[in-house]
Amino acid sequence: MFLPSGRGDAPDLSRLAFNDCGNTVRLGDYEAAADAILYEADPDFRSRFLAKKRAEERTFGACLRRLRLLRSLRQANFGDVTAKTIARIERGETEAPHGHTLKVIASRLGVEPDEITNY
Repeated sequence: MFLPSGRGDAPDLSRLAFNDCGNTVRLGDYEAAADAILYEADPDFRSRFLAKKRAEERTFGACLRRLRLLRSLRQANFGDVTAKTIARIERGETEAPHGHTLKVIASRLGVEPDEITNY
């Protein structure tokens, strides 16, 4: 799990120490953030971390995802806008949609186009 650092330091599990009020784990000369270790080793921590990140994100795609879930809609429920397109917007792989696509999304969500980023 612990790859050598950029300086070539390898973890020494016999020399465990904590710095920064427990936020940094030291294994000899090797240091890692406690959150990074938990993210890699604990699926429940990773799931909570990603959920929190999604809840705090303010991009158009993140707001669209929150509003879509609030309305209990699936990515495939947007008529002639494909599920693949909705997924790409939500992941931030494309800019906020314009024109027809934005109108279809807003109409299906029951909001004005400029209101999507309020969610």
